[in-house]
Amino acid sequence: MKATRILVVDDDFALANVIKTQLIRIGFGAISAYSGDGGMGEIEKDPVDIIITDINCGKMDGVWLARKIREIDNRRGTGALTPIVFMSGDLGSYTIEELEKLSPYLIGKPFTFPALMALIHEIMRTNSP
Repeated sequence: MKATRILVVDDDFALANVIKTQLIRIGFGAISAYSGDGGMGEIEKDPVDIIITDINCGKMDGVWLARKIREIDNRRGTGALTPIVFMSGDLGSYTIEELEKLSPYLIGKPFTFPALMALIHEIMRTNSP
């Protein structure tokens, strides 16, 4: 069985790599990027099953990435949406309502890895065929 592929996007290199390393350690396929456009580049190379992205990570941030992913999802025409988890300690100029239009999944920083794993497992449970 193919491992669930998860993309972690955060401009905090250490945090992105710690999350990626922990996900790999427990059996997920995980990759990291450090900006929204970097994440988009990774997705263009090889699609992922779940995206975990910081909201504020540079000019092309996590919300920009989520909007691009939703455009791709809509072009597919299947009705399936790529699960996106927003993570942030600061919403910046965005509102909860804006984020919820793109994804219902939000985890506040700081968070524990078990809390993130509980959210990933919920996503996998609710999005399995």
